[in-house]
Amino acid sequence: VSKMNSSIKHRGPNAEGIYKDKNLVLGHRRLSIIDTRDVANQPMHSNDNKWHIVFNGEIYNFKEIESKLKYDFRTTSDTEVILASVQEKGIDWFIEQANGMFAIALYNSETKELFIVRDRLGIKPIYFYNDGDNLVFSSEIKAILSSGLVNAQFNDEAVDEYLANRYVRAPYTFFKNINQLIPGTYIQVDKDLNVEENVYW
Repeated sequence: VSKMNSSIKHRGPNAEGIYKDKNLVLGHRRLSIIDTRDVANQPMHSNDNKWHIVFNGEIYNFKEIESKLKYDFRTTSDTEVILASVQEKGIDWFIEQANGMFAIALYNSETKELFIVRDRLGIKPIYFYNDGDNLVFSSEIKAILSSGLVNAQFNDEAVDEYLANRYVRAPYTFFKNINQLIPGTYIQVDKDLNVEENVYW
């Protein structure tokens, strides 16, 4: 994960963070925009310490969402509003409220479940690889390849995609077994790496 973070340092030059659980590691590179203090760095943890988040993007109406919660906020960041929403009202409630562009990973250290969410239009990218032994995800493919867990193999089927559309539509990429999360969906991953896809929009 340190190698992955280093490969996307250009995306977040202001801070780096890593969170570890038994079989899971979250890494983050931060570009400080809202609440530039260290307390707002990621990975960030909920007040009950059950939820852990890495987040890329912006929630435009986070102040409105915050006003509907009773959470004891320590920051003025939109990241903590996501955590607060999920702790108090659940992921589906937050997604229904959220207006923004986002790629979010939320981990529940009690249930050992990981949720990866992409915004409705897919403005923010999120890619993942799952071979049944390892699940690796990032906002850039080169970070996944930098992990040392994934071999770069060209996906021939993406050529037709690109020639027909001049881009490669989700869930495809130019690399075999590396997929884009489809816009308007989130995946729920259990401790055995079983993946359930949920279309929310």
